[in-house]
Amino acid sequence: RAAERLCTYVLRDLRGPDGGFYSAQDADSVSENGAYAEGAYYTWTPDDLGDASQSSAFLTKLFEVSATGDLDGSSVLNWGDDPGNLADEMGITEAAFYAGLDPLLDELLAARASRPPPAPDEKILMAWNGVMIATLAEAAQVFERPDYLAAAEKAARLVLDQMQSDQGFIRVYFDGKASIPAQLPDYAGFGLALLALHDFSPVTEDRAYWLAQARQQADYIRALFGDPQEGYRMNVNPEGIGTIIPVDDTEISSGNAMALALFSGLAKRLPAPELALDATRLAGALSGLGLDIPEQRAAILQASQELQFGETGPVRFVSGGAVRVEFVSEPGGNMFRLNMSIKEGWHINAHEPLEDYFIPMELLIDEQPVAKAAYPKATVKPLGFNPLPLALYEGDISLTGQAQPGTFATLILQACSDEICLQPEELSFYNW
Repeated sequence: RAAERLCTYVLRDLRGPDGGFYSAQDADSVSENGAYAEGAYYTWTPDDLGDASQSSAFLTKLFEVSATGDLDGSSVLNWGDDPGNLADEMGITEAAFYAGLDPLLDELLAARASRPPPAPDEKILMAWNGVMIATLAEAAQVFERPDYLAAAEKAARLVLDQMQSDQGFIRVYFDGKASIPAQLPDYAGFGLALLALHDFSPVTEDRAYWLAQARQQADYIRALFGDPQEGYRMNVNPEGIGTIIPVDDTEISSGNAMALALFSGLAKRLPAPELALDATRLAGALSGLGLDIPEQRAAILQASQELQFGETGPVRFVSGGAVRVEFVSEPGGNMFRLNMSIKEGWHINAHEPLEDYFIPMELLIDEQPVAKAAYPKATVKPLGFNPLPLALYEGDISLTGQAQPGTFATLILQACSDEICLQPEELSFYNW
């Protein structure tokens, strides 16, 4: 719920007409007396709530709004207590609590629309847009909101069409003009955004396009920002007092952490051994730095772990990109579905592959195997490296399982082509 409301806010108030996302929204705006005041758009008095809603007494208590306030006599809306506790006090479920609250919040939003809005900072930053694009792409899949994906794609095309020059990408786009050469976080952050569009796009042809664009960002990083064994520098050309190697997380993850995540992600989706090698070299340069100050460099640790142990999230790619696995479940529900897309020319060994030396596909719920009935019907056919018939899965298949919230679903699979079989792989998904 909070994530959806946040996406709604960004799309409503921080998106330009060309689809790019603005940097910020001011804290100051014109108050009732005509002067600029901090928080004038965002804060409330008891009288404001009374004018906006017939449920003002409830809202006043809920958000601890007082006559004295906490900013020049007005109050910032804050929870007075945990929503779960408030629901218990009212004798209703938390879901029912929110169902009653959201229409009241809509009333406040409508009332606030009469206030002069704060001005947005209309600079469109490449790296920050990358983070928002990736967020919307994943949210589109989680919440089944194709409008989120459309917004993410539009923003990505703005960057590709308007923020690119013959020398590379441009960091800032403002008033129809691009300026300032892109830095490491811009290339890496936007590369991860393109990777997310590839992962969550429902259209196979679009996935190939976004993946190629993500690969281009990685190629720029490798060509422009130095040696992975030393950590990539912030700028194309060192400036000022010397070379800066960005490793600390700020508003977004550090440039080197995002570069590592990008290289690792591409190596899992493409036959790109050079990216896998550079990812390993970069991880070697960064891992000790991440452990030195983990609270400031958490993104390095996360990217290093994903390189070594595999990714998390609802969509995974394995077998060098030959197999896409998507975990779909309802939050708090008992049923889930694993959707697998297998690239043409490849297959997965079936649950009973008919040959003992092939690794069968297996689904475990908290380490317990599921019943045979959960597996789809296999195709039986001989392959080039084995004249005997084999049971296998090709194309698109699905497995449906049942698991209590808080349990792990583990999928074991071995992908093969008509010539070779790859090492077996294991994927674990957490059912929330």
